[in-house]
Amino acid sequence: LSRQFSPRQASTKEREDALASPSIIAYALLDSKLAHKGITPDELFDRLSCRTSSSQAIGATSFQAALLSLGLRTKSFDSIFDGLAEYNPVSPIERSVRVEDLHEMRLLANSHIGKEGCRWKMYVDMIHRQQLLHDVWDGTIVNQKEVKRKHFRKAAEDQLLDCRMHEARQRFYEEKRAAHLRMLRKYAAISIQSMFWQWSARRDMEKNRWKIERRKLVETRKLQLRAAVLIQHRFKKLRARINTKRSH
Repeated sequence: LSRQFSPRQASTKEREDALASPSIIAYALLDSKLAHKGITPDELFDRLSCRTSSSQAIGATSFQAALLSLGLRTKSFDSIFDGLAEYNPVSPIERSVRVEDLHEMRLLANSHIGKEGCRWKMYVDMIHRQQLLHDVWDGTIVNQKEVKRKHFRKAAEDQLLDCRMHEARQRFYEEKRAAHLRMLRKYAAISIQSMFWQWSARRDMEKNRWKIERRKLVETRKLQLRAAVLIQHRFKKLRARINTKRSH
């Protein structure tokens, strides 16, 4: 930070481009805001992946809806999304960003601007053309010429704490996602098993249908025989009474 900018070199070109890139800076700020709400980037990417594929563009409305579903509401959304949309413009008219571009910005921001999940970010102020330290959580901004040892100490302490918190959140989210995946697999297995037993039962019924029809036919014939015998007995009794009357 205390070093003035030197002429661009091949070895530092990627870093210098990232520090001055509005898109990488916008993603770094978004990452800090997510961490402040206890949200990991993987959660955001999973929500975005549910809405579109990695190669398709995401508009501002869908992107903001994904953030709101995670509980993140920020007043600087428009400026952040404008910065993200400048990374690899899909359309000159409509603002949009692709998930695969977000993954690239995530790697560059984590490597050059600030560790993922940390509140402190370091980038270049495009107006004054100087590096600065920015605590996104409380809005503290320290310009390059004002940076002192106490700022380095505080940034290092906060970063150590934030990294551990981020690792814990990431581990918790991975466990939750794995548990959810196990639940879906179990539900799928139960559903497939239920469908199999229903199909097996229908198949057995089709195979044994003739037995059921034969049993019904036998029972029907038994009832018909009983009815015929009963009618025959009644007819004989009636005929016997008629013959008795005639004989008297």
